[in-house]
Amino acid sequence: MAAIYAVYTSPTHPPIPNHLPTLIVTPHGQPSNILYSYLHTNFNSENYLLTPSPQGDLCVAKLFPPRQNPGKATASDPGHSNSSPARSVRCEASRNLKWSIANTGVISPIYKLSLPSPDSPDLPLFQISKPNPNAAFWSMFYFAYAGHNIPPKRIEFGKIQKNPPGPNGGGTRISITGKSPEEKAVWQTLGEGNEDCVEWVVLCAALNLLEYVILPRLYHITHMKQR
Repeated sequence: MAAIYAVYTSPTHPPIPNHLPTLIVTPHGQPSNILYSYLHTNFNSENYLLTPSPQGDLCVAKLFPPRQNPGKATASDPGHSNSSPARSVRCEASRNLKWSIANTGVISPIYKLSLPSPDSPDLPLFQISKPNPNAAFWSMFYFAYAGHNIPPKRIEFGKIQKNPPGPNGGGTRISITGKSPEEKAVWQTLGEGNEDCVEWVVLCAALNLLEYVILPRLYHITHMKQR
């Protein structure tokens, strides 16, 4: 799987008080080709990844962040930095696919995606963090444990970064490489033939990062304009 996406705030969804703005996901360089909409409802406690269809938008994935007080709903939920399972984001999609996103960082955010395991601790899938505090991008990666490979090898397969402004620019870019066997290995955890599920998991992870790290400033700008 190799792809480049762009994420923008939706120009067609009017702002809703105490809700994060609706986001749209497009192929990079094709801002009018909407692949998905990311909609926040019920005071940001239920988020839906929708895709257009002739019958109307179809829900392909759901996210359930920790519920917060509706009267104090903001884009930056300080409780989200708590790494306990009760504060993680629950995610689900078709084919009974379920996973979680938890911020386990202490000084800076480190978002870990895990698949549920009935007989053992959750199985790590991949993580998102900055390679260093001064980096201008976030990397998606997992650790490969091979024999006596200590420390484990960090396998980076994607980036999240701001696009430069200009024609077909702006917004946030999500780049997935997935070229080498090592880069592709993380997807095998979801099973063969689940390329669309892979896309949902990656986009949900990136959108979760956007709404907790990048969008708080946009939210407060929108909120001030409503006053």
